[in-house]
Amino acid sequence: VAATIARGLMRRTFLAWQRLAEERVWKNQLVMREREVALLEAKIRGYEKSPIQVLKKRKLSSIIHAWYGHAAHRREKRAKLAQAGRLRVRQQLAKAWTSWVDATEQGARKQVLSHKVAAHVQRLETARAWNAWLEALDAKHDKAAKVAQACQHWRHSVSRKAWRYWAARTAKHKSRRKIEKRWMQPTKVCIGHIV
Repeated sequence: VAATIARGLMRRTFLAWQRLAEERVWKNQLVMREREVALLEAKIRGYEKSPIQVLKKRKLSSIIHAWYGHAAHRREKRAKLAQAGRLRVRQQLAKAWTSWVDATEQGARKQVLSHKVAAHVQRLETARAWNAWLEALDAKHDKAAKVAQACQHWRHSVSRKAWRYWAARTAKHKSRRKIEKRWMQPTKVCIGHIV
């Protein structure tokens, strides 16, 4: 426990010493900076008051005016160059924009055309399928009509055969009756035959 307490006290003491040292360094730096600033200000004041400096200032003002005139010319030139650059950029952007618009419109036209072609092909295929279905339906109806006609023809032929058979049977039956009647009444037959 004593060792832990001692370590804690030592740590706190070290941190306090470190903080004080940092504050002193910072204060020393501030004091030194303030001294340097004061010395520089004194030097500048001395230069400003010297006669050479006054002459330099006069010469400097004429130089500044000349520089300002030259700078105005260069500013105008820079502004014109910037304007020309902006115009060039606008032209390039306009070209890029028009080419993009053309490409987009062409792509849209191609897409619309491809949709129209696809729809036309689909309509053609639908029409072909419809026509094939109608042809198959017509063939089915024709086959059904032929089958019905064949059935009707068969029924007619069967009914004709049945009718002929019935007529032949009836005629045969009548002739038998006549023969039977003759045999039953032989006198009438002979008289009728003589007359």
